[in-house]
Amino acid sequence: MTSSLGRLKLGIDKRLLSCYNICMNKICTKCKKIKTIVEFPKSIQNKSGTSSWCKKCSNEAIYTRKKKLKAQGLCVRGCGEKLFSTNHCEKHFKAMISTSRESGRRLRENVLKHYGNKCTCCGETQLKFLTFEHKNGDGAKHRKKIGIVGGGSRMVGWLIKNNYPNFIEILCYNCNCARGFWGQCPHEAYE
Repeated sequence: MTSSLGRLKLGIDKRLLSCYNICMNKICTKCKKIKTIVEFPKSIQNKSGTSSWCKKCSNEAIYTRKKKLKAQGLCVRGCGEKLFSTNHCEKHFKAMISTSRESGRRLRENVLKHYGNKCTCCGETQLKFLTFEHKNGDGAKHRKKIGIVGGGSRMVGWLIKNNYPNFIEILCYNCNCARGFWGQCPHEAYE
């Protein structure tokens, strides 16, 4: 009895799968190839909810347009302004930097929040003063091992990616420097 139920279930799945494949295919208007719907970027401009060009054709067109604009010395965003940086005009370069900084700040604040939002030595809570410290003092060695030069946003990304390892703690900049220079913080000496 279970085998007939299994066959019945399999038959339904095959029919649904067949219908799905027929309904979920689309022809790219650029390369004229039939592709699955997931091979098309999403677009709110079309009724279907996807672009009329497949992802490959869209990416090639974007790359070609940006390359042409850059060769002319114009911003790759298509605003017509002259290049300020490698790819962008001054306005778009500043906007890109601002967005990047804001995103990095939010990530850092989330990681600080996970670790308690205060210095484990003196209790300082001003986010601008807080830093990440390796509890056993081997930060440089560890960063070299994982391929991170310095610290900053790459270290924050690594902490998130590695599920907030417990060998990291938060110290304020003063306590962190004191441990680095003298081996212990003055707060610890007075306890």
